[in-house]
Amino acid sequence: MKGSFRFLFLLTVIACMGLGCKKPVINTDGTIPDASQNTGSQTIAVQNQRNDIAVPKDFSKEIGLIRQALSNLGQAQSFRAELNLPGQNTRIDAALDFNRSQGVRGRIAMPGANGVLSAEIYLNENTILFKDGMNPWQDVTQTAEGERLSGVLKQAFAFDSSQSSGFSINDSAYIANIVDDPSGCRLYDLIQSTNGNIQTLRICITDDIATGIDIDTVSGLVRIRYKDVNGNVPIEKPKL
Repeated sequence: MKGSFRFLFLLTVIACMGLGCKKPVINTDGTIPDASQNTGSQTIAVQNQRNDIAVPKDFSKEIGLIRQALSNLGQAQSFRAELNLPGQNTRIDAALDFNRSQGVRGRIAMPGANGVLSAEIYLNENTILFKDGMNPWQDVTQTAEGERLSGVLKQAFAFDSSQSSGFSINDSAYIANIVDDPSGCRLYDLIQSTNGNIQTLRICITDDIATGIDIDTVSGLVRIRYKDVNGNVPIEKPKL
């Protein structure tokens, strides 16, 4: 069971990335990193390989629009998210369905020595269920590990529409590039200082909502794509 909970920890981190946790989350090794920060010291240059839209000299208005788009995402009633994350010598694919009134379901798949490893998680205000590969669903709400995670999960998914996105654009942020992306969103390349480190983000905005977020970290690129924001995203509670 302990080995399985490494997946549960990772799913918790993914859950937080889906909405952007305001507080540290539990890492796969049990440590508590700051998931919103780049812990490296190197500067990551933003490369412009597309046709520019003129970047305004005073982009305070655009920074405000980006912050509002992130806030709109954080207050969404529902969405589906697809995540691609850096792993150890591999990439990790995950998906997350969120419905503020029904709960959250997350799925993860990653290559392993004996094939693809997978796990799922379900949570609502009162329950945490976990499924490791082909094994049956388990109720881990009252376990020591479940209790340890419950606070993290609840702050990641506050089932309260006043919750805002935890992805933070601070006052040091400046816009390096603005383009109309082929996907139909407007893409902003941002650079900001976070605790003395350089962090780069790429945020796609569609209809005043952030629909794509890329974050450069020392471990690699984190990519999150959102769809069906405020749309029909039913969450079915698994049967035990």
